[in-house]
Amino acid sequence: MKKLLLSTIIIISLNTSFGQCTASQVRLGANCFVLLTGFAPSSTVGLIPSGGGAPILVTINATPGATTSIALPSCFAGITVVGTASQSGGGCSVDIINSQPLPLKLTNTSITKVNEGNKFTFTATNELVGTQYTLLKSKDGITFSETTGSFIVDNNTIKPNAIRSLIDNQFQSKMYYRVSATEITGQKVYSNILKIEDIENIASIYPNPAQKQITLSVSQKYIGGSYQIYTLSGAKVKEQKITNSTQQIEVASLLAGTYSIRLSNNGYTQSILLNKQ
Repeated sequence: MKKLLLSTIIIISLNTSFGQCTASQVRLGANCFVLLTGFAPSSTVGLIPSGGGAPILVTINATPGATTSIALPSCFAGITVVGTASQSGGGCSVDIINSQPLPLKLTNTSITKVNEGNKFTFTATNELVGTQYTLLKSKDGITFSETTGSFIVDNNTIKPNAIRSLIDNQFQSKMYYRVSATEITGQKVYSNILKIEDIENIASIYPNPAQKQITLSVSQKYIGGSYQIYTLSGAKVKEQKITNSTQQIEVASLLAGTYSIRLSNNGYTQSILLNKQ
């Protein structure tokens, strides 16, 4: 690795920190940027591409603790960022490895009724700063229009695997929904389509809270579909087919905490919160 002359070298991995500095590469449309935090203001930072070439020298003009965005001439598979740490005043080096931005994916979609309206939840993988999510709705599942549900990703909210929710507060009892993600270039990515009707009393679980076992009761609409149990961080811990209107689910192996049970079949979805003791 090429080096600049610094008193101390601290090597940390992508998006991690040991109280010194962090760096990550993001893409805005066709352009790539490096986001820096923890580097000293009014100091010079060197960006060294892993494929070789002269370092890119820039001066940081941010206030302490703020995130600085640096435009790159192109997107790199790896970069080493070398500069001065804001907290200690010593040298700081961050290796961004295999950081070529990947295509955006919208997965783990579900829709539920909440007090505010119909809530569409999804997981966004490889999202980029500047991406705008918009909730779309349709009466027939073919022609969609925008709802008031919208969100724009910025430097403070971007995450590698972000669980996002958008709410339609003007709706009818039967609607189709999907999410569109628009990047800065205008390129769009769409989620799958989900349908929601009046889902009151369609599915329920008992007892809740539970320790060892719960009973899942569903309407005919969900028989033949499946249920998945997720942690609130989005990790799937259990999945099984729904074969009867009442079905026993073993939960003794789950750690204590709150889980989301997601039901799905032929476009119908519902989520139920389970409190495991």
